[in-house]
Amino acid sequence: MKLLEQEKDLIVQGLGTLDRGRKWFQVQLNNTRERQRQLSASGCSKADLFGGYDNLSQENTAVQIRIDCLLAKISEMTKLFKDVADTQREVKLFQKNALWLFVFSFPLISFSL
Repeated sequence: MKLLEQEKDLIVQGLGTLDRGRKWFQVQLNNTRERQRQLSASGCSKADLFGGYDNLSQENTAVQIRIDCLLAKISEMTKLFKDVADTQREVKLFQKNALWLFVFSFPLISFSL
């Protein structure tokens, strides 16, 4: 029973982590949408908005760095989620095999009349 409680606590902890991640992604999405809205509403060229082509180049570089970091993190998270799912399948297979091993490890009892 204690181990099942520990398993439940870990699952709840994982859900909390996913919830915090979802909130973070939602904030980032809202920020990106707001930057897009401001750019569209300004009626200025991107170069004017960022104070010239040098600043625009710096802004583009900053955005590309954010994209690269985000892509790396999302790839890492995807791998971790896949590992969790694979581990769960492996545990179920192990449990099934362990049950069969337990059942067949006892000698057959023969009844003679």
